[in-house]
Amino acid sequence: MGNDVIETRDRYGTATEAEAPLAKVTGTAHGDKFGLDTDILGASKLLRVTPVITLTAYVAKDSVGGVMTLTNAMRINAGTGVLESLIITDRIKQNAEFEVHFFSTTFTATDAGIFAPADTQVEDTFLGTVIVSTYISNSVNSTATVKNIGLLLNSASASKDIFATLVCTGTPDYTNASDLTVVFGILQD
Repeated sequence: MGNDVIETRDRYGTATEAEAPLAKVTGTAHGDKFGLDTDILGASKLLRVTPVITLTAYVAKDSVGGVMTLTNAMRINAGTGVLESLIITDRIKQNAEFEVHFFSTTFTATDAGIFAPADTQVEDTFLGTVIVSTYISNSVNSTATVKNIGLLLNSASASKDIFATLVCTGTPDYTNASDLTVVFGILQD
């Protein structure tokens, strides 16, 4: 790719020339009327996960439900996307504050066990954390919504999946294995 000469006019109407670098935007595209590859397509995806939780009281820093696999969170292997929103529905209104940790590969997190990822997991595959703390109580359940997150996600080279875990900061005590539902809103590149 080289440089083109661009003609511009100053405020007096005099033509001037300036060299400008060419930029080509690539992606899955159809091309525009000038034959440039400029249309980049993306997609939105809502992934609903019900972590399988134990019926014991959790303690602070416990993983709640272990590892959650966000199957096909990205459109392609080694794909990228942005976590835009996260919704937790709590069927029994425990309203627990959670740290939601994201990784590009699977990691170790046991339900009702202290979350303690290995240094190499954090250094190599950790993508970020979202804090969920404010709930709205409904008549029989409660919901927490975090919007406009903007966390960049990137799956591993041979995978479209992203992995996450809920880590509680308090001591929630659930009565059914399906008391929590998590919905991840992802904008896929």
